[in-house]
Amino acid sequence: MTWPFQTEQLDKRRHREEEQSRKRHEATRMLADLFIRRNGMQSADIITRLEQIHEFYAVPNSAPSEGEPGGYLEQIAKDLCQGSLRPHETARLVAMLSWPELRASEDRTASSCLVMVIVQNPSERHVLPLSEHLAWLEKQVKARESSQYQTDIASEIRLTKAAIQACHLRS
Repeated sequence: MTWPFQTEQLDKRRHREEEQSRKRHEATRMLADLFIRRNGMQSADIITRLEQIHEFYAVPNSAPSEGEPGGYLEQIAKDLCQGSLRPHETARLVAMLSWPELRASEDRTASSCLVMVIVQNPSERHVLPLSEHLAWLEKQVKARESSQYQTDIASEIRLTKAAIQACHLRS
């Protein structure tokens, strides 16, 4: 026989899990919608929509499928990397590097694309957030055994260092 408080706790946990699943599904749908509409949108509007998805739940960086590398976010980041951005747009992309969902991702492609945007649009004001990102990356590479993830992190470290150097040279 289960105790009443155990049943209540189980119901609360099940409700939280269902809510998380619903939000994850909705965030994936929102990202898929952005992916489809991105070609007709301005960079600032794309960045705003990514921020809204992040605030709603988390940007699902592995969509459309868990087993497929990259996904919608990777392609959106690559598209942003190819366009010209205003300084405040680049700053908003720099802020994305600290998002938990990007940091938790085993696939480093999207965050590497964001760093590449900074290499192409350097500014002294990006040095501090890039340095914080670099410190986080260095902790990650030390904490892992040799793996593809560690190789990707090492590559992102080199790219981040290049971005910091470009920012210093720009000033």
